[in-house]
Amino acid sequence: TAKFTIKTLDIMAELAVEAKRRGLIVSMAPAESYLDATAGDGSVDAQFSLDLGLPPRAWTTGPDATEEDRKVIEDAGFRHAGRQCYAYVLARAGVGSFDWISVQLYEAYSAFVHETARRGGDPVDAIV
Repeated sequence: TAKFTIKTLDIMAELAVEAKRRGLIVSMAPAESYLDATAGDGSVDAQFSLDLGLPPRAWTTGPDATEEDRKVIEDAGFRHAGRQCYAYVLARAGVGSFDWISVQLYEAYSAFVHETARRGGDPVDAIV
């Protein structure tokens, strides 16, 4: 089962805080679904989950998801997305504990990939 535990996330946050306290440069590089600023307020996609075996929202439940998109995910058997698990780490450690955060837009079946490769959107617009 692909899941984080609160204990693991707490260790990640504590490590970031301690490293920053010691003067080190601290970064965070979550997969897009682990820290998704595009998930709408109040949507299931904006909710926190420890489960890392979820279907990718842009391809299955997003406003632009089509039946064809859902079939691609079903045929691939892809259930490896998360929901905001790194948001917990960021909130627990505090934004000031990180010198930079780089979201991995290349996560398989990410919202970025859906917007640019599947829907033909402009990569710059998809980032902003």
